[in-house]
Amino acid sequence: CGGGAEAECGGGAEAVCSGGAEGVGSKRSREEAALLCVICLEEKDEDGRLPVLACAEGHAMHASCLSAYVSTKAVELQGVSYIAAKADTASVSGDAAALDALAGACCCPLRGYGCSAEAFSDRDIAQHASEGAFSAYLEGKTLLPIARKVEKVLAEGSELALLVPNGRMCGRCSYGPVELEACNDLLAHHGERRPGSSAPVNNACPQCGWFAPSIEMWPRWVPTATAAGEAHWAELHATEDEMTAAERRARHAAEVARAQAEAARRRAGQRAEEM
Repeated sequence: CGGGAEAECGGGAEAVCSGGAEGVGSKRSREEAALLCVICLEEKDEDGRLPVLACAEGHAMHASCLSAYVSTKAVELQGVSYIAAKADTASVSGDAAALDALAGACCCPLRGYGCSAEAFSDRDIAQHASEGAFSAYLEGKTLLPIARKVEKVLAEGSELALLVPNGRMCGRCSYGPVELEACNDLLAHHGERRPGSSAPVNNACPQCGWFAPSIEMWPRWVPTATAAGEAHWAELHATEDEMTAAERRARHAAEVARAQAEAARRRAGQRAEEM
């Protein structure tokens, strides 16, 4: 009886205490883990703040750690070569994590390491990351669309290059193809107002305002340069503030005015010689 009681009580008590203690300990560990930042592994940051953002699976981050993480990912993405091709490969293979990363999405740092939560929304990043980090994040999200646009322009440009063998392009922004319609002297009629037209003749680049007086000074059109130039100017127009845009337009207007004055001077000289 004593042996039986000892076996029953000892064994039973040991099983309950071990299981119960282990269960309580595991629960406490999970609760503590939920309060820790998955990046710095601390409950509070240097300013004593708790994590502010957690993925759908409960992996949390401090605001400062999130900002550093977002900025680092954006810089890394800028160094990725053949981003559009890699995104296509990830799409075909069904690698959602890789596709999200190449698209500039911000996912949980443990994505692929036991976490399968969806990427954070733009609103989440805007609310909790620093202004600089959010700007880097938005810039990173433009890289894949720009790369896809470049690929499309390259494909179309390669076909068009066969149709425009004598095409020229802007010496500054690579806008093209530009075709010569009359004489090689682009300054002769630049700024000239013709009957029936409200706008003066403009032989400058329609995209950036660059001007060269002779068609021979315009580089031969290269579709690859055009694609890169278009992507650059599209990004520039999308990101520049109004003051910067106004300054750019003013510089363009000044360049056109100088070219028009030069054209008028030359026309006056030609008329004087004819007389």
